[in-house]
Amino acid sequence: MVTITLLFGLSAVAENFTVLLLGEEWRLTGEFLQILCFAAMFYPLNALNVNIMKVKGRSGLILNIGLLKKVFAVPVIAIAIFYNIKMMLIAMILQQSITYYINTYYGGKLISYKLKEQIIDIFPGLIVSSAMYLVIYLVSHLLAVNILAMLFLEILIGGLFSIVIYDLFKIDGYLYIKKELKEKISKR
Repeated sequence: MVTITLLFGLSAVAENFTVLLLGEEWRLTGEFLQILCFAAMFYPLNALNVNIMKVKGRSGLILNIGLLKKVFAVPVIAIAIFYNIKMMLIAMILQQSITYYINTYYGGKLISYKLKEQIIDIFPGLIVSSAMYLVIYLVSHLLAVNILAMLFLEILIGGLFSIVIYDLFKIDGYLYIKKELKEKISKR
């Protein structure tokens, strides 16, 4: 949940972040970073399912799925060669979602945690993250301030919005992290 929220946030501020960090001539790479953030959202979900297979001693299955992933990577690379990098990055999102489905199918079978259950568990985080993305988008298009102030406002408003919504709706993953942080802070 945290990773997904942070990636949605990074995607929302990517253009201003890139321009501030690298300069105006790199603005287009902000768009690439936005797309990469959406592809990267699948990484922790895939890692979870691969770790399930590792724990269950299914290294052969991991190898076979890894080979299958390489097969899916070929069309993504071909898209880059014949079209452009933006299309390749969009194809990466599709490739990552297919990989997630495959990993979830096999990993979920091992511990009876199917794709539908996993999606139900991450759905609240996706909704809050999507709403945060929309709020940041609106802020960046409604306010006319310099790029540093805009980036600061986007991060501040997006972060506060997410925390308030997670707290307001008592979303489990957030409440767990909040409890753990409070315990760690109080031990100091």
